[in-house]
This record gives sequence, structure tokens and C-alpha cells, in this order.
Amino acid sequence: MVYGSPYRKEVGIEDYVSVMEKRLEYSYRIARQNLKSAQEVKKKEWSDRVNWPELQEGGQAYYLNVRKSGKLEPNWVGPYKVIKIHDDLTCTIERNGNKQRVHRDKLMLCRS
Repeated sequence: MVYGSPYRKEVGIEDYVSVMEKRLEYSYRIARQNLKSAQEVKKKEWSDRVNWPELQEGGQAYYLNVRKSGKLEPNWVGPYKVIKIHDDLTCTIERNGNKQRVHRDKLMLCRS
């Protein structure tokens, strides 16, 4: 036992390095697969949970007041006119005479 296990064969440095590289590549590949599948599951959970406002071009929406400085200020300001819906996530609104592209998270449908 002083000199190691009698069943252990001598391995050269090059062989040891190549075996370790293969193990690391295999571990990396498995980790990437697990991360990708976990990402897809979380994305589906998030998509099922989120409720996007059903905005229409020419309609009106309230904008989230991100510069709120006190608890007495309103959470939503507006309503503002929706100029264009670019994709699933962004819209252009006319705010104080200026056109501003905003994320849909920051908009709430005006029902009046």
C-alpha cells in the first residue's frame, strides 16, 4: 500500500491529459443540455403566467410612472395614444407630443 494499488497501471502525462479533456468535454456537454432544457421550461412557465394587455394601434394606454417619488403619486400616468405595435414586446406611444418606444410591461390598457 505504500507504493499505491497493485491494480493501478502507470499512465503517462499525455494519456492522463487526454482522458481528463474527454471527461471535461462530456461534463460540459451534459451541463449545456441541462441548462437549455431548464431555460425552455422556465420560458414556458413565464409565458403562461404573463398577461399582456391587448393593445391596438390608435387605442389608448396608461404608462407606468417609473419616476414616482412618493406614495401619493399615481402608479400609472396618461392615457397616451398607441401609435404602432412593433412586435410582441414593444409599442410606440405618443407621450407629451413625442413618440416614445416602450416595452409592453410598462403599458396598461385604457378601458374608457
